[in-house]
Amino acid sequence: TAYHVLPETHTDESGYFSICEGLNGKIYVGTAAYSRNAYLVEFDPRTQRQRIVIDTHKLCGLTATGYAAQAKIHTRNFVGPSGTIYVGSKQGYRRGPDDTADYPGGYLMTYDPKTDKAVNLGMPYQTEGIIDVTADEARGLIYLVTCENQHWMRYDMKTQKFRELGPILLPYAVT
Repeated sequence: TAYHVLPETHTDESGYFSICEGLNGKIYVGTAAYSRNAYLVEFDPRTQRQRIVIDTHKLCGLTATGYAAQAKIHTRNFVGPSGTIYVGSKQGYRRGPDDTADYPGGYLMTYDPKTDKAVNLGMPYQTEGIIDVTADEARGLIYLVTCENQHWMRYDMKTQKFRELGPILLPYAVT
């Protein structure tokens, strides 16, 4: 059976590969609403109901539109052993010659289905979106790759700080 993801959470029927099954059996889909916002949508196959669990702009306190908006959750969503879901946001595309805004950078975010709580962990690298996220919960570390210039980064959950780890990787690199 096919289901249409909540129409208000995307434009251009855009969705990418930001889909995963949570430990609770629900499906989590990252969406792209170009020039507006990005969302993480939870789909419960048992009830066939959907709901927004991350509204990126609301969570991060943002109002930007156009190219400056957090327009995509484009990461390969990662589910940690705790059940927490790790995602990152990134820019969309310019929607015309008048869209000249600068993109500020993407945000690392988590959603815990057990507590129904989303957390903004911050922006790892200015002007770069986030393309991939993996967490090592036992060590309290989150690894991510930015885009467009593929910086390999680490977030320490204890110190709440980002650090660049090494050389720039290949386009659309994964951790």
